[in-house]
Amino acid sequence: MHVFDNTVLPPKQIASIKVGEQPGWITFSRDGRWAWPSTGDVIDVKSKKIEHTLTGEDGGEVHSEKIVEIIWIDGVPVWVGDQFGVGRKGEKATP
Repeated sequence: MHVFDNTVLPPKQIASIKVGEQPGWITFSRDGRWAWPSTGDVIDVKSKKIEHTLTGEDGGEVHSEKIVEIIWIDGVPVWVGDQFGVGRKGEKATP
């Protein structure tokens, strides 16, 4: 997976991250800290290093383009985002 600086023209490649296979999709966390390519890797955006790899209940690799991020405060979901970068915020629900 290649990382580019798009603040310059033309964009300049500044890093490469070796992932298990070519990702078909890359999703970023709401705060921009994490990148989740469809390879199942969890990448720290700042260090550009793989910090975790997702596995299923049998310990096998998990690959998916479908991502849901949920932000919880005091046990209540207050924000939900998906792989399209669409965030949803609702009224605080009673747990």
